[in-house]
Amino acid sequence: MTRGNYTYIALFKKEDGVYNVTVPDLEGVVTFGESIPEAIEMAKDALEVWLLNAEDYGFEINKPRSFNELQHLADGEEDFLQYVTVDTVFARKKEDNKAVKKTLTIPNWLNELAINNEVNFSQVLQQALKKELNII
Repeated sequence: MTRGNYTYIALFKKEDGVYNVTVPDLEGVVTFGESIPEAIEMAKDALEVWLLNAEDYGFEINKPRSFNELQHLADGEEDFLQYVTVDTVFARKKEDNKAVKKTLTIPNWLNELAINNEVNFSQVLQQALKKELNII
């Protein structure tokens, strides 16, 4: 089974003030969001979970159709299609929360100030790395 990057087209339909999202090529990928950015993020999450399960359990993963083949589905005034890409290899790595020890060097004054303020060095480093890498 192929693992890695997948790109599918998601259909966003505005209904009753929310954006309902489906991936027409993969039955069962269904979610929603109250705003477009939230709906896009939820679509990515739903697609990622579906693909991880498909890989793990050997489900058939349909090939995505083209934008032109699906365009007719966006038939409402505020409906639209959006490409959604997920990386299942990266998603699996994110789930590997095994702690690794890192040695680093900081100025003594900063170390003492952090200790006096009961700063959790590991937590701060993790948060800073996630921010730097645009993960959060």
